[in-house]
Amino acid sequence: MEQIDDRQVLHIQEELIRKYRNKIESQRRMIHRQEKVIEGFRQQYLFLYREQFRDISRLLFGWNFLPPHQLESKTLYLRVDRMLERLQGGADGMGDIPESINFHFDRILDHLREDFPNLKPIDYRLFCYLCAGFSCVQIKELLGLKSLNNLYLRKNRLIQRIRFHSSPWRKYYLMLLSR
Repeated sequence: MEQIDDRQVLHIQEELIRKYRNKIESQRRMIHRQEKVIEGFRQQYLFLYREQFRDISRLLFGWNFLPPHQLESKTLYLRVDRMLERLQGGADGMGDIPESINFHFDRILDHLREDFPNLKPIDYRLFCYLCAGFSCVQIKELLGLKSLNNLYLRKNRLIQRIRFHSSPWRKYYLMLLSR
């Protein structure tokens, strides 16, 4: 058996340290890139919200200043209701966020749909908002939930459902949900 002298041990240790430092630096760069992507998601969503609220302001202006025969209350109600529905629901209210998530996270939403074809739309949106880095308070409002407790319960059920699934993407899903 060959003896390793102290210099060889020191060299091996230095080499391992260098490799781990490089790996850590690579991870930091990846995290930095993902944080930039997430900030882009937030800005995109804020832009969508500003547009919706601008439309609501126009309707309110019309309601207050147009003669009553030009804008009926039922018409106004339906238009506002549609706007609020877009803000709180469906892919329409999410804008390009799902496409951006798929682009930046290895088509993860496509895999999620394949692995969980019966996933409720609200759970799909929850997953998207968590991937995009929204806070729980923001997500509660976006989903129209009554309390943070309801959000935490829904998130935990989704995590449990994923945890017990045999998908090769399971660890990636869980990592994105744990942010």
